[in-house]
Amino acid sequence: MISSLREGEKVVLETSPEIKSSALGFMTISFLGMVAGLITVLYSGSMADLLGISSTSLTALGGTILSFGLIGLVATPVVITGTTYYLTDRRVMSEFDFALTRVSIVSYDNVTNSHPRQGIFDRIFGTGSVGIHTAGSNRKAVRISWTNDFSEAESILSNQIHRSRGGRDTY
Repeated sequence: MISSLREGEKVVLETSPEIKSSALGFMTISFLGMVAGLITVLYSGSMADLLGISSTSLTALGGTILSFGLIGLVATPVVITGTTYYLTDRRVMSEFDFALTRVSIVSYDNVTNSHPRQGIFDRIFGTGSVGIHTAGSNRKAVRISWTNDFSEAESILSNQIHRSRGGRDTY
């Protein structure tokens, strides 16, 4: 990603998701899915009688839930460690690099607003997220997630947006 910087462009902040908070949240959900799937598989006979469904269908459903939970448990750390965020003096870049590379780039001129957020796991581990919006879309163009530097990222983002607009207020 550093190789795609424009001439004279400087990285102000490079950050990645904090593995502890993000992995804990996703892995907890995956673990609960695995438990639900396992219970469904183990007790499919008695649950099938109660629900009036065939035990084979219920076992298949439980196995599917168990499989998705296991995939989530294994894939979460891999996905999280493959993400890097760059705030430069001209734009915000998000890079995901694992089996494929996905890059999102937003110029500060195109940013309409940003929203910092701290969920329960974020508060416990001192991390947070910043959603960055652009005009013409109700979705976030870039989301800097689960990073220890989220308040610094929000501050840099606000200052760079202000500077890109010639010092005019952004609200």
